[in-house]
Amino acid sequence: MPYPKVTIIWLNYNSMPIIEDVLASLEGVKNLDYPNYELIVVDNGSTDGSYEKVKSFIEEKLGSRAKILRMNTNLGFTGGVNAAFQARDPESKYVILLNNDAMPEPDSVTRLVEEMEARPYLGAAQGIILDPRTGLIDTAGEYLSEYIFGASYLHGKPPTAMKKPVYITYAYGAYSIWRVEAVLKANNTNRMFYDELFAYCDDNVLGLKLWHAGYRVASFPFIAARHSRGSTFGRVKPYRVYLSARCWSFLYHATNITTKAKLVIRLLYTRKLFTVPLAVKNLGLFKQFLKAWRDGKRIAERVVEKEGRIDITKAPLIKLKPIDIAKLLVAARLLKVDRRVVEERFSLEET
Repeated sequence: MPYPKVTIIWLNYNSMPIIEDVLASLEGVKNLDYPNYELIVVDNGSTDGSYEKVKSFIEEKLGSRAKILRMNTNLGFTGGVNAAFQARDPESKYVILLNNDAMPEPDSVTRLVEEMEARPYLGAAQGIILDPRTGLIDTAGEYLSEYIFGASYLHGKPPTAMKKPVYITYAYGAYSIWRVEAVLKANNTNRMFYDELFAYCDDNVLGLKLWHAGYRVASFPFIAARHSRGSTFGRVKPYRVYLSARCWSFLYHATNITTKAKLVIRLLYTRKLFTVPLAVKNLGLFKQFLKAWRDGKRIAERVVEKEGRIDITKAPLIKLKPIDIAKLLVAARLLKVDRRVVEERFSLEET
């Protein structure tokens, strides 16, 4: 097959605590068997010496195939990716997002491009991403419910659990491929994400916008990468809680969720507001939850005024039974995705 140009976007910020994983990720890029790609590295103003480590590795092993954008400050995942997206080769047909703690398989880009080339209606796609600590699936695709609760498909299952390609709500930003033409059409601007959302509210929003724009998003049953989820942000911290909660508020206010869904979300958000700070013995989280709701609403209102609401009904959504909602409200359990239901409802249609 012809090999269309691919831009791989890779971000770094103060990564010395995980520098072995970071260099392994770059080694994975070097070992890709795809012949026509460029790597754009964005350093978000690192001050811990990781920038110098990354720069040295790239100069020694990747040479002219990679270019580095050195930022003066931390622009977050959204701002860093946007800077790289704008600096991509004009001939690039696809961009790939690769976390700096994710290790791609050598044939993964080739396989992802093959699937995208065979299906021009796809705006984005991913393969199976394994957790290197367990060898089990971290995610085989990401779903939202009609109540905008998220879930990773087949999380914790063996890699053989995925039997067929399926449509998903959005492709996981740790390692996924995105059609440039689709991103430009969905956003109507030369950016992938909203800069001010910073992190934890990027791949999910863009996935919904791709479905809204008439594209589809899919996951395929082959191992694409290994990724240690959470190694960058670590354990629960007020800022991480703030970003996650703000995204929830943004989706609540920027999408056309139902009145019933709004009621359930408010109940669950209130529950988290009063239980999470006590559970982690950090009352400062209470203020973070309140601020997150206000800030998410503020950002969403600007987006809706300019672009209109995002229609989530066009995307594949997990339907919850009343008992599932009750469990979420009472015990705040994570949403689980039934493989049989997914394969029945969201199996890839060859059109």
